Amino acid sequence: MQEDVAHYFYHGNHSILQVAHRNIKAKSVTFFFWEYLFIIARDDDKLQNLSDFKNIDVGPRHSGTEFTSQNVQNLLQLDWKILHTKNLEEKKKLFKAKKLDAMIVLVPNIDNLLKDLKKSGIKVKLMGFTPTQIATITASPFYHENTVQCLEGKKIVTIATRSLLAVHS
Repeated sequence: MQEDVAHYFYHGNHSILQVAHRNIKAKSVTFFFWEYLFIIARDDDKLQNLSDFKNIDVGPRHSGTEFTSQNVQNLLQLDWKILHTKNLEEKKKLFKAKKLDAMIVLVPNIDNLLKDLKKSGIKVKLMGFTPTQIATITASPFYHENTVQCLEGKKIVTIATRSLLAVHS
Protein backbone atom coordinates (compact mmCIF):
# COMPACT_ATOMS: atom_id res chain seq x y z
CA MET A 1 0.00 0.00 0.00
CA GLN A 2 1.10 3.58 -0.54
CA GLU A 3 2.83 5.46 2.25
CA ASP A 4 0.10 8.12 2.55
CA VAL A 5 -2.67 5.50 2.55
CA ALA A 6 -0.82 3.45 5.18
CA HIS A 7 -0.55 6.45 7.49
CA TYR A 8 -4.27 7.23 7.40
CA PHE A 9 -5.22 3.52 7.47
CA TYR A 10 -3.65 3.25 10.93
CA HIS A 11 -4.43 6.79 12.17
CA GLY A 12 -7.71 7.78 10.46
CA ASN A 13 -8.79 11.45 10.11
CA HIS A 14 -8.99 11.51 6.31
CA SER A 15 -12.15 11.96 4.23
CA ILE A 16 -11.65 8.50 2.69
CA LEU A 17 -10.15 6.73 5.72
CA GLN A 18 -11.97 8.39 8.59
CA VAL A 19 -11.66 5.57 11.09
CA ALA A 20 -8.30 4.47 12.45
CA HIS A 21 -7.49 0.78 12.34
CA ARG A 22 -5.45 0.82 15.54
CA ASN A 23 -6.46 -2.72 16.41
CA ILE A 24 -4.61 -4.06 13.35
CA LYS A 25 -0.95 -4.35 14.23
CA ALA A 26 1.68 -4.44 11.52
CA LYS A 27 4.14 -7.23 12.11
CA SER A 28 6.51 -5.86 9.52
CA VAL A 29 6.57 -2.93 7.08
CA THR A 30 9.12 -2.62 4.31
CA PHE A 31 9.75 -0.41 1.30
CA PHE A 32 8.55 -2.10 -1.88
CA PHE A 33 8.99 0.37 -4.79
CA TRP A 34 8.43 4.00 -5.81
CA GLU A 35 5.18 5.08 -7.44
CA TYR A 36 5.08 8.28 -9.47
CA LEU A 37 2.04 10.49 -9.93
CA PHE A 38 1.42 11.17 -13.61
CA ILE A 39 -1.12 13.63 -14.93
CA ILE A 40 -2.10 12.70 -18.47
CA ALA A 41 -4.06 15.53 -20.08
CA ARG A 42 -5.98 15.75 -23.31
CA ASP A 43 -3.75 17.48 -25.87
CA ASP A 44 -5.74 20.71 -26.00
CA ASP A 45 -4.35 24.26 -26.08
CA LYS A 46 -6.99 25.27 -23.51
CA LEU A 47 -5.44 22.89 -20.96
CA GLN A 48 -2.15 24.52 -19.96
CA ASN A 49 -2.32 24.48 -16.16
CA LEU A 50 -3.78 22.16 -13.55
CA SER A 51 -6.33 24.86 -12.73
CA ASP A 52 -7.66 24.62 -16.32
CA PHE A 53 -8.99 21.12 -15.70
CA LYS A 54 -12.64 20.59 -14.95
CA ASN A 55 -13.04 16.78 -15.17
CA ILE A 56 -10.29 14.53 -13.81
CA ASP A 57 -10.38 10.75 -13.65
CA VAL A 58 -8.67 9.09 -10.69
CA GLY A 59 -9.74 5.49 -11.28
CA PRO A 60 -11.86 3.38 -8.95
CA ARG A 61 -13.34 4.76 -5.73
CA HIS A 62 -11.20 4.28 -2.62
CA SER A 63 -8.10 3.44 -4.67
CA GLY A 64 -4.67 4.67 -3.69
CA THR A 65 -4.72 6.90 -6.76
CA GLU A 66 -7.97 8.54 -5.64
CA PHE A 67 -6.52 9.00 -2.18
CA THR A 68 -3.32 10.71 -3.35
CA SER A 69 -5.15 12.74 -6.02
CA GLN A 70 -7.57 14.06 -3.41
CA ASN A 71 -4.64 15.07 -1.20
CA VAL A 72 -2.95 16.89 -4.10
CA GLN A 73 -6.22 18.58 -5.08
CA ASN A 74 -6.74 19.78 -1.51
CA LEU A 75 -3.14 20.91 -1.02
CA LEU A 76 -3.22 22.94 -4.27
CA GLN A 77 -6.82 24.10 -3.73
CA LEU A 78 -7.92 22.97 -7.20
CA ASP A 79 -11.58 22.86 -8.22
CA TRP A 80 -11.84 19.56 -10.10
CA LYS A 81 -14.84 17.34 -10.70
CA ILE A 82 -13.54 13.88 -9.85
CA LEU A 83 -14.58 10.98 -12.08
CA HIS A 84 -14.17 7.31 -11.19
CA THR A 85 -13.75 5.01 -14.17
CA LYS A 86 -13.29 1.29 -13.77
CA ASN A 87 -10.86 0.66 -16.63
CA LEU A 88 -8.76 2.17 -19.39
CA GLU A 89 -11.44 1.63 -22.03
CA GLU A 90 -13.81 3.95 -20.13
CA LYS A 91 -11.06 6.59 -19.92
CA LYS A 92 -10.40 6.31 -23.67
CA LYS A 93 -14.10 6.84 -24.49
CA LEU A 94 -14.25 9.93 -22.27
CA PHE A 95 -11.03 11.35 -23.78
CA LYS A 96 -12.36 10.83 -27.32
CA ALA A 97 -15.68 12.49 -26.41
CA LYS A 98 -13.75 15.40 -24.80
CA LYS A 99 -15.57 14.74 -21.52
CA LEU A 100 -12.29 14.09 -19.71
CA ASP A 101 -9.61 16.76 -19.35
CA ALA A 102 -7.05 14.55 -17.61
CA MET A 103 -6.45 11.38 -15.71
CA ILE A 104 -4.15 10.79 -12.80
CA VAL A 105 -2.30 7.53 -12.37
CA LEU A 106 0.19 6.36 -9.76
CA VAL A 107 2.55 3.86 -11.36
CA PRO A 108 6.25 2.95 -11.39
CA ASN A 109 6.44 3.59 -15.18
CA ILE A 110 4.10 5.43 -17.56
CA ASP A 111 5.54 4.47 -20.97
CA ASN A 112 3.27 1.49 -21.76
CA LEU A 113 0.14 3.46 -20.91
CA LEU A 114 1.24 6.34 -23.16
CA LYS A 115 1.96 3.89 -26.01
CA ASP A 116 -1.50 2.34 -25.58
CA LEU A 117 -3.23 5.73 -25.70
CA LYS A 118 -1.21 6.77 -28.75
CA LYS A 119 -2.04 3.48 -30.51
CA SER A 120 -5.73 4.19 -29.82
CA GLY A 121 -5.41 7.54 -31.59
CA ILE A 122 -5.84 9.57 -28.42
CA LYS A 123 -3.60 12.65 -28.29
CA VAL A 124 -2.42 13.39 -24.78
CA LYS A 125 0.33 15.29 -23.02
CA LEU A 126 2.02 14.81 -19.67
CA MET A 127 1.65 17.66 -17.21
CA GLY A 128 4.13 18.30 -14.44
CA PHE A 129 4.03 20.51 -11.39
CA THR A 130 5.38 24.05 -11.08
CA PRO A 131 8.09 24.76 -8.47
CA THR A 132 5.47 26.41 -6.22
CA GLN A 133 3.13 23.42 -6.52
CA ILE A 134 5.98 20.99 -5.79
CA ALA A 135 6.97 22.98 -2.69
CA THR A 136 3.37 22.90 -1.45
CA ILE A 137 2.88 19.17 -2.08
CA THR A 138 6.25 18.05 -0.72
CA ALA A 139 5.64 19.90 2.54
CA SER A 140 3.70 16.72 3.29
CA PRO A 141 6.03 13.96 4.55
CA PHE A 142 4.47 11.41 2.17
CA TYR A 143 5.41 13.03 -1.14
CA HIS A 144 8.83 13.51 -2.66
CA GLU A 145 9.85 15.62 -5.66
CA ASN A 146 11.05 13.63 -8.61
CA THR A 147 11.96 14.37 -12.22
CA VAL A 148 10.96 11.50 -14.46
CA GLN A 149 12.08 10.92 -18.04
CA CYS A 150 9.33 9.44 -20.19
CA LEU A 151 8.82 8.52 -23.83
CA GLU A 152 10.79 10.51 -26.38
CA GLY A 153 13.04 11.85 -23.62
CA LYS A 154 10.44 14.23 -22.16
CA LYS A 155 11.13 15.10 -18.53
CA ILE A 156 8.44 16.12 -16.08
CA VAL A 157 8.59 17.21 -12.48
CA THR A 158 6.19 15.18 -10.39
CA ILE A 159 5.89 13.55 -7.00
CA ALA A 160 6.71 10.07 -5.84
CA THR A 161 5.36 8.12 -2.92
CA ARG A 162 6.69 4.91 -1.47
CA SER A 163 4.78 1.71 -1.95
CA LEU A 164 5.05 -0.35 1.22
CA LEU A 165 4.55 -3.99 1.98
CA ALA A 166 2.80 -4.40 5.32
CA VAL A 167 2.50 -7.79 6.99
CA HIS A 168 -0.19 -8.05 9.65
CA SER A 169 -0.23 -10.62 12.41
